[in-house]
Amino acid sequence: MNDLDFVSINIQKDYISLYWKRSPNDEELKQGLNQGLEMAIEADIHKWLGNTKNIETLPALTNDWVNRDWFPRCLKQINKMAIIIPKSALAMMNVNQIMTRVGKLENKYFESEESALKWL
Repeated sequence: MNDLDFVSINIQKDYISLYWKRSPNDEELKQGLNQGLEMAIEADIHKWLGNTKNIETLPALTNDWVNRDWFPRCLKQINKMAIIIPKSALAMMNVNQIMTRVGKLENKYFESEESALKWL
C-alpha cells in the first residue's frame, strides 16, 4: 500500500487500485501512475482499477506524457482497466480524451467500484 495525500495505491488479490483523493498536478499524476505501475509489475498484477471520482480536472500537459510515455509501458503489464468516472464533466472529458488513444487495452467506465470489480 502506498498512501499519499493525493492518491492511495493498493495491491489487491488480482488487481491494483488507485484511488485519487483530489485533482493531481502534473508531477503528482506522474508520480501516482508510475508508482502504481511499478507496484503492479513487482506483484505481477495485470488488472487496474482507477477511481477518478474526486478528480475535477487533469493537467493538460500530462495528457501527452500519459499517452506517449506511460501507456506504452502500462500495456506491457496491464491488460484490463476499469475506471470509476469522475463527478466532474470536465474531468470526464480529460479521462475520455486519454483513453480513446490507448488502443489495445480492454477498458470500461463505471459509476461505482462494486460494478467495476465485478467486471474486472
